Amino acid sequence: MKKRHPEYQYLDLASEILKDGIPIVDRGTNIGLKSLFARQMRFDLTKDFPLLTTKKVYWKGVIHELYWFMSGQTNIKYLVDNNVHIWDDYPYKIYMGKVKKG
Repeated sequence: MKKRHPEYQYLDLASEILKDGIPIVDRGTNIGLKSLFARQMRFDLTKDFPLLTTKKVYWKGVIHELYWFMSGQTNIKYLVDNNVHIWDDYPYKIYMGKVKKG
């Protein structure tokens, strides 16, 4: 039997979330989501690197975001300065919520 590609863990989990996920609303953005608690994916990094192949991956952004996480930074300025904008929207909405509340 041929071993399944590690990406199938991700695809199977995505399918399970769509089918059985519990509807929730994100508290910061009011966006409707589906969630499953405590699901895990495990990868043997001595054999593979679990890079998704079913979607485009912006490698430069991955490297900068990983560095940002590992350095313990919480301010997105480093990411913005390095043209990584995946986190831009959420902090801005939180900031605007605080400004409006006074």
